[in-house]
Amino acid sequence: MEKDLEKLIAKRNPHEGHRARMRIKFDRDPEMETIEDHEALEFHLSLIIPRKDTNELAHELIEKFGSLDAVMSASPAELVKIKNMTVSAAYMLASEFAMVRKAMRAGSVSSRNKRLHRPEECISYMHSYFIGRKTECFCIALLDVNFRLIRAFFTPGDSGAEINIDSSDIVLKATREGASYVCIAHNHPSGNVTPSFDDIEMTRKLFEALAAVGVKLLDHVIFYEYDVFSFHNNGILQKINDDILKKSENKLMEHPAERQLFLFQLNEYLIEPSKFITDKIVTKSKKDLMAGKEVSDKRQDKDFF
Repeated sequence: MEKDLEKLIAKRNPHEGHRARMRIKFDRDPEMETIEDHEALEFHLSLIIPRKDTNELAHELIEKFGSLDAVMSASPAELVKIKNMTVSAAYMLASEFAMVRKAMRAGSVSSRNKRLHRPEECISYMHSYFIGRKTECFCIALLDVNFRLIRAFFTPGDSGAEINIDSSDIVLKATREGASYVCIAHNHPSGNVTPSFDDIEMTRKLFEALAAVGVKLLDHVIFYEYDVFSFHNNGILQKINDDILKKSENKLMEHPAERQLFLFQLNEYLIEPSKFITDKIVTKSKKDLMAGKEVSDKRQDKDFF
């Protein structure tokens, strides 16, 4: 049956017999595990470039860009420069990774009700932004108080340049969108997902900046293809949190003025610091203050009348 189909198609177009065999090969191996890179690319091109032999074009593309993934990562402007490449085929190839990333995100978060309360879920969602990326990129995922995704921001990088991560911009986005939690991610195109000192220092500063506005940094993830480094899973975020608490405690123990400021900023209390002994702090709860205010008001009423 298959041979009869090939003969019938071959009579109509000399290249169709080969294309029919490629389709049959794909039907037998839809994951393309036994199909060579140039064959997979040839098959893809044959679907959009009619009545032309795409075998030579597939070989030329891989030779020009170096690998199948490099071809799929190229821009339409780069692809269309290759002889016999059509504009439609160039846009199809250039959009393949974007379509895969979009489909993966749609599968990870089908609606705003999808929760990302487990580290693995957040990692899986953000990873979809980095598939096929050859430059350093950055992603922010904002979650509400119930760990539902509010919005994600993605910043693609320029070739050979490092992403500049602005903590104040992330804090602004988090507060503007009403986020309670933040996850961030970037990639290391060099292949080593181990965080650099700059990565750790940036994370520490961002952790503190978000904490100052009541937002928690849940994770910072570094990707390279399917290699992953999680600051949460490796305990670095806990270490940062412990260091901040220890620093705060030591600061309050050693500096009475800092203790005054710390207590003064608490919503539950109003502070009446001593004018002469800065180490001694007197606090009154709002309940006690209101009770005192009522007594004062009664006295003023008597004096007035």
